Amino acid sequence: MCLLLPTFVRLVFLAAVLAAFIGLASPSLLMAEMPDPPGAELVAWTEFDRQRNMGAITKYWTLHPESGGTMELVVPPGNDIHAKSSLVIRSTEPRLVFYQKASRTELRGGGHYRLLVRLRGKGQVRVGCGVGVPNSTDPPGLVASTTAVAQPVRLKEEEQLVELKFTAAPREGPAIAQVWLEIAEGGAEVIVSGFRLYRQWDPRLRIKVSPEHLMAPMVGKAAVTVQLLQDGKPAPARRLVLSPVSDNPKTAPAAICEMALDTSATGVFHIPASVDQRVGWTVADPESGSLRNFYADVLPRDLWERYEQVAAKIELDKPLHILVLGDSLTDMQRGGNWVDKLSFWLSLRSKASVTVTNAAIGGDTISRVWNRLNGRISAYESDRYPEWKDLRYGKFTPKPDWVFVFVGHNDSKLTAASGYTQSFVPIEQFEKDYAALLNIVKERTHARIFVLSCAATQHQITKARVTQNKNYFGEPKTMARYNETIAHLAKQSGAEYVDIFTPMTAAPNPRDLFGYDGIHLNNAGNRFVALELLRFLSSTGRQP
Repeated sequence: MCLLLPTFVRLVFLAAVLAAFIGLASPSLLMAEMPDPPGAELVAWTEFDRQRNMGAITKYWTLHPESGGTMELVVPPGNDIHAKSSLVIRSTEPRLVFYQKASRTELRGGGHYRLLVRLRGKGQVRVGCGVGVPNSTDPPGLVASTTAVAQPVRLKEEEQLVELKFTAAPREGPAIAQVWLEIAEGGAEVIVSGFRLYRQWDPRLRIKVSPEHLMAPMVGKAAVTVQLLQDGKPAPARRLVLSPVSDNPKTAPAAICEMALDTSATGVFHIPASVDQRVGWTVADPESGSLRNFYADVLPRDLWERYEQVAAKIELDKPLHILVLGDSLTDMQRGGNWVDKLSFWLSLRSKASVTVTNAAIGGDTISRVWNRLNGRISAYESDRYPEWKDLRYGKFTPKPDWVFVFVGHNDSKLTAASGYTQSFVPIEQFEKDYAALLNIVKERTHARIFVLSCAATQHQITKARVTQNKNYFGEPKTMARYNETIAHLAKQSGAEYVDIFTPMTAAPNPRDLFGYDGIHLNNAGNRFVALELLRFLSSTGRQP
């Protein structure tokens, strides 16, 4: 059966043709519980039965404009927070489609996905998941690409769990998941409780990529080595697929590669390296659903040579483990930020292994880092980041050889509550907690400690955005006080102070180093910080 709605005809018709790479499963009708399956990652979900505001639903979900019907949120009376709402969809014509118009859930080519939808009512429905790029015209936000579709289901009064399994096809650019329901007859009434979308894989298998973050000059091609491991050993021979996911789909390299691995389950992918940009890539084992994402940063030749010249002065002879403490400037863009770029160059200059624990947390202040190191259960984001599992209570496992501290941006911001006259963490508290943190790191690790100044936040932009941010980041006089304090504490503790602020301010176009908000680093800003750190390290000679 095909959808009669014009926009959907092509999508559903393609489902059968695309079965070679989209695995379609008959729906499993289970009881109304929705357990999290083992070996899976929850990537998207909605609980309609917990909503109390129809506006929160219509912002992301809609009925196809060419179909007839209504949707209504029935909210239980009273203040019982455990009472469940009902999203009721009624069809007045033989075809009605309810779909997700504002999905931001990216799917990776070769990944295995499992969609679970909870339904009850009367009538016949089909569950589907579009995989493609949202159409911004007609109808709004509808995915115009391939789709996976479950078999029709006849609803009952008791709730049922409809399951759809599929494999996302590799694409030249990002793919968005879009959940939809088709009601196949007039007079139907469907109550949707919620859905969950999982990515699943074989936990025994792992894809290893080397280098983990690739930097390369614009020379046409760059090589990355991949290996498929099963329980830590080379897996049986099979084929892997490489597909790009660019920050900017318009400039994503049009390249999908398939490669047979050798007897050691190893192979080399050659990726395009002719445009100045950072591109995300996914290596997939379609057979097991195992994925590995990595970034490749292609640099202009002159910038690459600057990195080479600076890094050439660094020589590392022993295994090196690095711990990084920071805020969102270090937490964001993991896999391709300044930490990863620094690690790439240090690995090139090392005769042994270089490993990194990036323990940065967006929103962190020096006080929050200090509280977490002291094992305070109530500490900000105490349990969400796995990197802190062996850092709480000051365990420092594995023991770092080098420690980088890059905080102060949230501490120094001026708060709306104070009329933008007081910092979020007063300078006295900042100095006290920073000194305590440096002491405990020094005493328990005996590591080489690098203390970074705050970055040169673009205060003209942040000042204009105080209403949106509720804070004023980077006010010049305040930043100067906090950076002076950081420099003083570094000297006092015997740590090494790295001034990022001054060279960033003196850059030809400092604005070009930041994203739209003037606070967070973009790829150029991450390149800049990594290069400044390499310059600092090259001036100090060999690893102590």
